Amino acid sequence: MILRDLAWAYAAIGEKDKANAILADLLRNAQSEYISPYSIGVVQAALGEIDKAFQNLERALTERDSQITYLSLDPELDALRSDPRFQSLLERLHLPR
Repeated sequence: MILRDLAWAYAAIGEKDKANAILADLLRNAQSEYISPYSIGVVQAALGEIDKAFQNLERALTERDSQITYLSLDPELDALRSDPRFQSLLERLHLPR
């Protein structure tokens, strides 16, 4: 998703206001159309909203969001890898660490 990647990039370079604006748009759009909870979680992780990121990654797992299969490889989630919740997600997906 292009907006997810743009928001992640803004957060990575310290443009948190721009990243938050895109996240707000994604959350607003999610009220009327499908927006991947995985994508929302990626942006939240980049913004340091770790608990919210894990809530959306859990939702992605529950909803069988196809993007969750990238969990073990996605560099956009590197900030979460040391958290035990990340390892738990990998185990439940049966993905390699």
